[in-house]
Amino acid sequence: DLGDLYDRREQLDHDPSCAHRLGFHMLIHIQEGKGQHFIDFQHYPFRNGSFIFVRKEQVHAFDFRHRLHGMAVLFTDEFVDQLRSNMRTPWSLPAHPLLVPDHSLNTSCSALLREMRKEGSNPKRNTLIIMFLFSSLLLMLSRAANLSLEDGPREHQRRTFNKFQSVLNTGYTESRDAADYAAQMHITYKTLNNACKAVTQLTAKQFIDRHIVLEA
Repeated sequence: DLGDLYDRREQLDHDPSCAHRLGFHMLIHIQEGKGQHFIDFQHYPFRNGSFIFVRKEQVHAFDFRHRLHGMAVLFTDEFVDQLRSNMRTPWSLPAHPLLVPDHSLNTSCSALLREMRKEGSNPKRNTLIIMFLFSSLLLMLSRAANLSLEDGPREHQRRTFNKFQSVLNTGYTESRDAADYAAQMHITYKTLNNACKAVTQLTAKQFIDRHIVLEA
């Protein structure tokens, strides 16, 4: 709950309004409030009804100049793997980190979020129910963003990109050459580049350059 996070921000071990890197994916729904969400050096203005998508390893910061009402859904790669396996649904977040759906879609998405929260707090909760609800939410938002999930990154591309992120996190001080990372992963540069573009819309070299700047 964003309101609870706002109230507890001074008791946390980090300031949510200061730039920090995520070790998971996050979907934020702004029910009431306005401001600018910071993601990788860019500020994205949001308002009532906005959905904000933050990918794993991105640097972001909440705008807590005013109290916000809404929810933040945190989910891991492991959850995504289970979702893809159980739902048989291609998985991808929209490339642009901000989406403001129309009133009708916002009402439907808000209802799905409430049901996810309700099921998550149930002592007898069923993970499959949460996955069905989350899949429905993602499909509806992706359709509104004009994203065909069939055209999104394939499973092997997402796995390749995840491994690339891992080797880059440990090796960026030694090499900035995408071909070096492709060799470490025992794949071709073209395979690495295609996977990177499918997931981030950036070439492998562009992603490395951005990573270096973020680390700096």
